[in-house]
Amino acid sequence: MEPHLLEFYGSIDWSIRSIFGGHIGWFDGDSATLNRLSKKQFADKMTTLIPIATLVQKAQENFDLSNASYAATGIHLKEYLQWALELTTMVLHTGYAQNTHLETARQIKMDTLQALARAQLSSIGRNYYLSVRREMQLGVTTLYPPSAVKQNLQAMIPSYFMAEYPLRFNAGKCIMGDNNMNVLFNFTDDGLYKYTIRNCVVDLMTEIGINDEFDFVAIMDSAVWKNIVTGEITLIQAYGQGQIEFGSSNAWWQSYENLDKFLGLMDTSGFLTPASARRI
Repeated sequence: MEPHLLEFYGSIDWSIRSIFGGHIGWFDGDSATLNRLSKKQFADKMTTLIPIATLVQKAQENFDLSNASYAATGIHLKEYLQWALELTTMVLHTGYAQNTHLETARQIKMDTLQALARAQLSSIGRNYYLSVRREMQLGVTTLYPPSAVKQNLQAMIPSYFMAEYPLRFNAGKCIMGDNNMNVLFNFTDDGLYKYTIRNCVVDLMTEIGINDEFDFVAIMDSAVWKNIVTGEITLIQAYGQGQIEFGSSNAWWQSYENLDKFLGLMDTSGFLTPASARRI
């Protein structure tokens, strides 16, 4: 293989997953993944079947096997390291502070992250593993508190802000077939933005056809939409104050309901508390 084709930046595996997700969406066709348990729910249920001590022990064994391989051959066993990482992560998701094995799991995870970083050809992957390990060492829970994320969103130009919706689309809340939508935002200070949602995949479109039909056409200043998304004002308040108009053929209340549904499919957990995320 040519040296310039090696996976120094990304990886073939990541690219395949990105292409699949972009074209097919998040659902892999397995009925068990249609409505998955949260990571904490899964961890809690698994630790009722397998004691935490056993999980931690198996993680240590897998890490030690890979470490022995590296000492003898200079090659880490990535599969063993990945299993150690997944086991320790699951243990930490339980959040059982009183469990004496939690700190051991945390240390094994940090050691595993360092070993995985050493085994990575991709500089991006290596630096990410090392960054997560450093955050764990320092006790960092989040690099961007909600207030900082909110401030960054407010400072974005409209085109960048509107590009956030597909990135923050909460496919887990989307119901296949029930949330298909074609919507248009008409910002009086900027321009037009069209989204389509099909099979729980959302696209921000740059072209608008003359025969397009929309579930709603929302006319407002871009700052109004920013304030709604970031919780500065609720949707009903903005509409009641005349800051939003609807331009589709639907009745106003139908357009309003569709806009509220559209907003509800956005993951705002990174910058809104549950109390401030109320939309109506």
